[in-house]
Amino acid sequence: MKSIAVFVVLTCLSSGALSNGIPLPANRTLPAPGPDGMIHLSGKSRAGTGYTISTFSATFWNAIDYCRRTNRKLLAIEDSAEQMEISLLLTSYNIAFNMWTSGVEISPGELVWASTLEKVDYSNIGNTNNGQDNCLAIVTSGPNRNKWMHSFCQNWYYFICEA
Repeated sequence: MKSIAVFVVLTCLSSGALSNGIPLPANRTLPAPGPDGMIHLSGKSRAGTGYTISTFSATFWNAIDYCRRTNRKLLAIEDSAEQMEISLLLTSYNIAFNMWTSGVEISPGELVWASTLEKVDYSNIGNTNNGQDNCLAIVTSGPNRNKWMHSFCQNWYYFICEA
């Protein structure tokens, strides 16, 4: 499968280290992308086989489109266990750039996952919405590290797809 842009994905661990609560060591080195331009993140997504992380930034809507065109979906964090898994992955590989999720505010206080059209039941929001920031991203540095933030959908961030 040809990829329009290079993605970084880390090799899936068969040991299930994240699933059973054993933290990964910090400062892991990202392996080179595979033939498809992807390197799979460790861990197993709720959607199926794993996570992929982009090596380029995009707007929220472009990120959704890219994931869809590569037979994936933009990240939808279902619960605190999945949030912990994502947080451990981002921290263990020292990912230090904001990452789009598929969360979007469709009306004040009403969030849905754009990739699944399901209501957001679990929340990890670290900032408040000023009424104009309608899309959710994960903050990967600073005091709100691994919290979600409201952001303008037109901002350019890296993103995580689920396979």
